[in-house]
Amino acid sequence: MAFDAGGAGAGALSGAAAGTALMPGIGTAIGAIGGGLIGGFLGGTDEAEMSPEERQARQMQLAHISRLQASANGGPNVATERMVEHNRAENAASQVGYAKTLGGDPALANRMAAEGIARGNAESAYQGQQLAAQEQHANQQLLAQTLNNLRAADAGNASIQTAVHQANLDKERAMYGSMMNNAAGTVGGFF
Repeated sequence: MAFDAGGAGAGALSGAAAGTALMPGIGTAIGAIGGGLIGGFLGGTDEAEMSPEERQARQMQLAHISRLQASANGGPNVATERMVEHNRAENAASQVGYAKTLGGDPALANRMAAEGIARGNAESAYQGQQLAAQEQHANQQLLAQTLNNLRAADAGNASIQTAVHQANLDKERAMYGSMMNNAAGTVGGFF
């Protein structure tokens, strides 16, 4: 598979746009590099030569890389958001339940519950930020590994294609040489 400069340009532009939308500055650069590599190695003219299954697999790979890139750039994480919401809801229910068991002054119980809810929510937010940072770092590493694996596979394919092309050239040269020898023998037979 050859490097497609047109696909690289288009990939770099779309990757830069996506990176800028998620994280201006470094996201733009990462998006342009990733998009350029993906577009250069996967995009362009070779797609017409693919079977429908190969095209579908390519589209799935590109969609996966796009999601991974968004997450690596700090995009929203639904699992972390749901975990924080769940922890906040459990904390609120727990604090209200605890306040009700105290009895006595309802205003004091409500104030204690509100303070407990605020502390619990702050802790949930902190845990969510820690989890999101860990996941972002892991996804940055996974994105780099995915792109390196893709590049290695493309380099292997390019090497195979180069070897096949060279073998075909060698056959053509041998045939041409044989034709020239036959032609020379035929022409030499006339003289």
